[in-house]
Amino acid sequence: MIVWCEAAQTQDVRRKAKMKLDIVEELAKHSFIGKVMDDIYPLLFEPVPENARLINKDETLEKAKKILSPTDWYSYDVFRKQGALTLAFTRMIQAHAFLQRFPSPKTYERSFAITNMDWLEYHFLMYMVSVVTTSDCVLILTNSVFRLGLKDGNCNQSSIVENMRVIESKLSPDLKHYLKITGKYRDIRNVHLHRASGKSVADILESQELKFIGTLSFLDLHTTLELPQTVIKDGYQVATDKLIEIIESDSSKLVDQLMKIFGILEMIYLEKKYILNESPTNTCV
Repeated sequence: MIVWCEAAQTQDVRRKAKMKLDIVEELAKHSFIGKVMDDIYPLLFEPVPENARLINKDETLEKAKKILSPTDWYSYDVFRKQGALTLAFTRMIQAHAFLQRFPSPKTYERSFAITNMDWLEYHFLMYMVSVVTTSDCVLILTNSVFRLGLKDGNCNQSSIVENMRVIESKLSPDLKHYLKITGKYRDIRNVHLHRASGKSVADILESQELKFIGTLSFLDLHTTLELPQTVIKDGYQVATDKLIEIIESDSSKLVDQLMKIFGILEMIYLEKKYILNESPTNTCV
């Protein structure tokens, strides 16, 4: 074990350049986001009739739905669902950032009994929760764009991916692929959230070394034993780097897949908006 840690130290395991994930920036560049923003902008910022401006105040969604024309409500609904997806990705980015460094070890360990292992466990759990949430948000966004009429809680693989209209649009394979990427974390996340148990970071990394380092860290906090601090610190750095690599790899795959999904959703959005605009009932209530 000591040999493993010394080798890691020799190879300079500390990441020389910390990167910030640019997922949200990449998504914001897609024309689907831009077109919806262009449609919703007048409702939020420009001088428009008072009935439409009410949407920017503390009104319930049901009241907003009655206030807006069908076309404006459709754009606003899609905009809200895009925003929820963006927020889930923001949480992923934050988990990635927090994982990169365990700040003020003495403060966290001595004042709050939070070890570096606890830090890794907590923030990687938040990452897994956020990843699975993005898949839920993608399904809910698809429901809104296609105007399937399902409640958010009823949007799942069966009701969305296997919906005939979604299948006919050729979107189903892309959604399935996205769900496959995020699905590896769903069971782990569910067990953690609903039973307060589940796979540890060491289990996910299949690392006996990290379990050993976690034990050393616990003993260092709760006993007076003189333990090798460099070994503990470098052991955690190896694990941190592996977790960061996993997140960055996942993120790249998710963005690539989401770009394909956005391309089809954009076409459906424009088609539905055109139909609503041409409808004689497209007036404010």
